[in-house]
Parts: sequence; structure tokens; C-alpha cells
Amino acid sequence: MVGTMTGDYNAGVTGELGRKARMADVRIGLKGSDRQSQFRMEMVQDRVLSPLLLQMMVYSAIDGSERTLGSSSIRLHGNIRFDGFAEPVAIDNMYSGDFNVPLVASLGTALPVAYALQNTVDPLRIQSVDLTVEALAERRQFSIEQVWTSQRDVRPGGTLDINVVLEGEGGREIERRLSYPIPVGMQTGTLNITVADGPSTNAGEGKVYTVAQPRPATQVISLLNSLRGSTKGYVRLWRSDPNYTVEGRDLPDPPPSVGLILARTPGSAVNAGRGSTLAELPFDAGNAVINGAKTITVEVKE
Repeated sequence: MVGTMTGDYNAGVTGELGRKARMADVRIGLKGSDRQSQFRMEMVQDRVLSPLLLQMMVYSAIDGSERTLGSSSIRLHGNIRFDGFAEPVAIDNMYSGDFNVPLVASLGTALPVAYALQNTVDPLRIQSVDLTVEALAERRQFSIEQVWTSQRDVRPGGTLDINVVLEGEGGREIERRLSYPIPVGMQTGTLNITVADGPSTNAGEGKVYTVAQPRPATQVISLLNSLRGSTKGYVRLWRSDPNYTVEGRDLPDPPPSVGLILARTPGSAVNAGRGSTLAELPFDAGNAVINGAKTITVEVKE
């Protein structure tokens, strides 16, 4: 260790002898097809460079012992901790396909770090990154093929059965059946049922890696932890009522008097397109990725 580089310019490079740069601990455990490995590294604390370095670390760990071409699946889980914040950002996702799966997985690990460091009003410093990578030499992916209900019309106090068929490699099919008890006194009318993967459900709620303005770090960490992963599907039951967002939080179907106030309040947004969510039912396909989306409707009648 000689010192720290503090600037890189067209005319020259500056630094300070004897000074140690702020570093973050990175631990990556790799469970491969025929062996397990442990990596311990450090990366520099920088809001621009840290996400890029983390992506390089994850990709290099996979590339060192697993194939990077051809069909594969990669499961990632762990956490990212920040100085001064008790709640870590949880990582739990899976990527599967035929091309560049390790590259996509490493990018998916770096995205939440880049989002956290570059979209907060509070200065964030990474304390540690602890990841477990499970690499599989096969494509584990199911698509949502069919959705139907046991009834076209339902009544308050009854039960709505929702059937979902998932199709995987070689035409393999699995079926999931979920039940939703219709609340007594529920408003009559059209009830929408959307069955979708985690990323599509996130996008439908406006939970993506973009913000209109920087937010406090606690809100950013909470948003990242609310993002759904790709290993589950979600049955969302919703109505076409207005849905409001205030300071990043959803307020579905408020009373009309409150809706009038929110519509005129600066900083609130009306999300009429995605409607008001009544319930959300998760399901999985085992240790596999789920993708696709389908919507059907039923009528609630007295």
C-alpha cells in the first residue's frame, strides 16, 4: 500500500502518500455444479465506481469456475449493508436463459447499489456486501400460459378460486390453485385479476429504478426491499378506482373527500392506470424463474 489516488485528470493524476482509501468488505460464496468457493475482497467507496466494481466481482466469481455461455440459471441471495443504517438491502433473485446469464445476474446485483448511492439526499457508504451465488447448468424457467377462475360471477362472502398453469422446458406444465375469500359487503362491479411475474408487478406499481427526485436514504432502502423477485408470480386483484401515491407510498381507493384533497396536493400522483389493489396472492414454481402476465375479469354481484 503506497497511498490513495484522489483525482484523475487530462493533465495528470493526483494522490496522497500514506492515506488509505475507504473500502467496503465483499464476501461472495459460490455454489457451482461441482464445487464450492469462497471469495473475500474489498472495493473502494465511490457512488459511481462501487456498482461497476461489484458487477465485475460477481461476474469474475462465476466466470472463474462456471460456464458463461449456453443455458444456465443463477440464484443470488444475500444483503448489502450501509454505515449508520440497521436495515440492509436484501438480495434475492434468479436469472435464467440461454445467453449471457452471468452478465445479467451480475448487472442485477449492481443495479440496487447504484440506485441507492445515486438517488438519496443522504450520503450513503457501503459497509459490507455478503452474497451467495448458486450456479446451475440448466435453464429453469416457467412462463404463465393460462389463467381461469372457477366462476364468472361471485358474491360477497363467497370464495373465488383462481387457477394458473405454468409451462417450462420441454412442455412441462405445473398448476397452481389459489383462493380469495370475497369480503362481506364488497362493492359490486368488475373485479380484475392480473397474474404476472415479479418484475412486471413492480413495473405495474411504478416501482422501477427511476425517481423524480432524490429521497431520504430510509425511503430508498425501503423501496429496494419492497421490490419483488423473479422466483415468484403474483395474483393481483384490483379495481379501476384511482390510486394515489404520496411520498413514494400508495394510498389505494381513498374516500372521495380525501381523494379531492390528494388530487390538489403538490407531490402526490394519481395512478388511475393501474387501479386500486384489493389483494395480492403470491405463488412459486420451485427453484425457478417465472415470467409472463395475463389479466382476466369476474363480476361481483349481490
